[in-house]
Amino acid sequence: MPAERGASSPAFFLDTNVLVYSFSETDIARGETCRALVEADGAWVSTQALSELANVLTHRFRAPVQEAKRRVMSIAATCEVIVVSPPIVFDALRIMERFGYGFYDSQIIAAALACGASVLYSEDLHHGQMVDGKLSIRSPFRLRAEQRAKRYKTTKRRARIEPSPDPAGSLRHYARGKRKIPFKQAREQAWEAHVRDKYKRR
Repeated sequence: MPAERGASSPAFFLDTNVLVYSFSETDIARGETCRALVEADGAWVSTQALSELANVLTHRFRAPVQEAKRRVMSIAATCEVIVVSPPIVFDALRIMERFGYGFYDSQIIAAALACGASVLYSEDLHHGQMVDGKLSIRSPFRLRAEQRAKRYKTTKRRARIEPSPDPAGSLRHYARGKRKIPFKQAREQAWEAHVRDKYKRR
C-alpha cells in the first residue's frame, strides 16, 4: 500500500479545488483552511491534481509559467504524491459506473482509495458520502461552517439561561439575520460562486 506514514499520520487526500484555494489571497478564511490541510501530516495528492492545478493557474488565473511551476512544486514538495497508474484509471471507470461521477472526478476518488486515504477533502463532490465503505468525502468548508454553527447554538442557549449585564448585547446575535449582507461577506460569496462555476472540473 502506498500509505506507509505511520499510525500517527492517517492519510487523507486533497482534490484540486482545495489546492487552488490554498493560494487564495481574497478568501482569507478558506485559504487558511486549505493551507492547513496542505501542510498537515498525512496529506496526499495525485499527479492529476497537480496537472489540473497547473492548468487553473496558467489559464484561469493567467499566472506566469514560472510562478505556476513554483506553486505546483511547493505542493509536490509538501504533500505525498501518487502517480495515476493504469489500475487507478480502471478503478475510475468502476467508480464512474457505480456512483455516477464524471471520469476525472472518479479518477480523483480512485487515487484517494489507492493511496489508502480515509478522507477525501473536496468542494465539488458529495459531502458525507462513503465510497466502498472506507473513504469518506468531506467538504472542508462545510465542516468549518458546522463548527461555527455549533458555537453559535451554544452561545444562544447560554444567553437564554444566564442573565446578561448587557441585555442588548445578549440579543445581538438575534438581530444579525435581519441586517443587510456586509460587503465583505458578499465579496466572499461572489468568490465562492466564481470558483464553483468557473473552476469546476468538466
